[in-house]
Amino acid sequence: MAEKPKGKRLFSGKRVLVTGGTGSFGHQIVDRLLEEGPEEIRIFSRDEDKQVRMSEEYGMGHQYPKKASMNFVIGDIRNPNSVRQAMRGIDVVFHAAALKQVPLCEYHVWEAVQTNIIGAQNVIQAAIEEEVEKVIAISTDKAVKPVNAMGMTKAIQEKLFTAANFHKAKKRTVFACVRYGNVVGSRGSVIPLFKRQIESGGPVTITDPERTLLDGLSMPQYCGDFAELLHAFEVRGSGLNVQRIIEYALKLDAAAAKRLGWVLERQGVEPSRLETLASLPIKGYRKLDPTGPRKGPCSARWMIQENLPGKVQP
Repeated sequence: MAEKPKGKRLFSGKRVLVTGGTGSFGHQIVDRLLEEGPEEIRIFSRDEDKQVRMSEEYGMGHQYPKKASMNFVIGDIRNPNSVRQAMRGIDVVFHAAALKQVPLCEYHVWEAVQTNIIGAQNVIQAAIEEEVEKVIAISTDKAVKPVNAMGMTKAIQEKLFTAANFHKAKKRTVFACVRYGNVVGSRGSVIPLFKRQIESGGPVTITDPERTLLDGLSMPQYCGDFAELLHAFEVRGSGLNVQRIIEYALKLDAAAAKRLGWVLERQGVEPSRLETLASLPIKGYRKLDPTGPRKGPCSARWMIQENLPGKVQP
């Protein structure tokens, strides 16, 4: 865990609400908030089983629903009355409740709309009415130039929170959004699945025998991790500080740096400028065989298998 920042604690003495607080992000933000000494952390979600198990993790046992500074509240962000009640007396809100599984949202679009859009508006309205200080909505990199229902609903959610700052009249509430990408080991990621398969004796299922963790797409705007970078190229073009991006990439793990180099090269960056990224060694990865079976071409330079057809538009 990162070292705690010195100086004034942002949430000391504050009453904080975390919607979707029993999820992967909710667990992490609650851990960090506990270090800040808040007056109360209110964990709001609709899954009573997860709430009970989470309360036991924090040593509360069957003293559920409240102990010390933690308070678990059952409710659904689709219900404006539940949201309003949960937000009473709150200073800061972290809005993490959402439907985040891309395939699920593709098959149940209206459910995604109700949670990610209507639920977000319920949070906004309740925060204004209860005069909350700040609301931080947790969004996703998939909201950038979205190509699926989940990303589209989260993109509209971002618009709602941004626009709320212009329609709150004289209320003090400040609305903001932050994005984060795929988190290794979080619910819905492939790591928990692989772990269960290994523990049960296998086999470990993969999409393609030649696939690696560095898989890319031949149309990089669909690479969620670097979608914002692609957007920056479109907005800034030649004015983008590519050298600064490369210097930052060198601080990342080699796998992420190589994937970033692959994206940059396909955006027209001179290959000679990317040699520091291309030469990074990746330990433990099998060298791709360009003659082996696969769904798309292989980039030996970047150790990436390109799985979808299409031309890159620089």
